[in-house]
Amino acid sequence: MDYMTTTMDGDYTNQNPLRKRLDKYRKTKMSETTWRKVKSVWERKVQNDWVVSGGADFGDWLDINGQNYIRNISQDMDMKREWYGL
Repeated sequence: MDYMTTTMDGDYTNQNPLRKRLDKYRKTKMSETTWRKVKSVWERKVQNDWVVSGGADFGDWLDINGQNYIRNISQDMDMKREWYGL
């Protein structure tokens, strides 16, 4: 799946916006294994809220409305470090 955003951050990689925001929030780059676990637990919940809100771009919606999700995911990762493989 191709991702795009209207944010001018100079990062033109084709990476999931949720993963980008988590990496930026946690100031680390998560491994592919950790990302798959985050994705399996959280991505559907976040995207459902995004679709219901009617937001045009997922990445921009995360910047504006998704900060609670980013914080909750990060806290969950800290509490369950072994399961996430951190």
